[in-house]
Amino acid sequence: MVASKKDQNAIGERGESIFFTRITALHGPRPLFKPAFLGDKWAVADYAIELVGHPGRYFLVQVKATTNGVNAMGNLKAQVEHFRYQKLVNAWIPTYVVGVDDSTEEAYVCATRPLKGGLSSIKTSFPLRDPIVRQQLYDEVLAFWKKAAGKGRPWTSRLY
Repeated sequence: MVASKKDQNAIGERGESIFFTRITALHGPRPLFKPAFLGDKWAVADYAIELVGHPGRYFLVQVKATTNGVNAMGNLKAQVEHFRYQKLVNAWIPTYVVGVDDSTEEAYVCATRPLKGGLSSIKTSFPLRDPIVRQQLYDEVLAFWKKAAGKGRPWTSRLY
């Protein structure tokens, strides 16, 4: 019997569905986040996620799904190419990579930071199934926007 090739599109779509389920989990009477799928052709991220209760306060997420499990260090074996990762890092708003383990249906959030290359694996320290992790993510993004609001309007335009 010939081994069949994994359907990467199906794995990616499942990963996005698992992520959506985890990020929209109820936190008391409502979810903390309102995700908007950006489409397959968006170069930087898969989702823009708005904070519920704070319109216009959002962050970007790149979802990476894998069937390869974890490595010896306990990190998810999922990669983000250098050029795509750098686009996330260079965004002027909070950006995250979410790794999804297809076999366990777990999703792990990891903030972006400057690296010399791409991301070779994703830490499993912050599972989105955990309500404490979701609350920490919400608080972190809200703190960013509160700090940004204190600096006044970051740009001006002649088109008004």
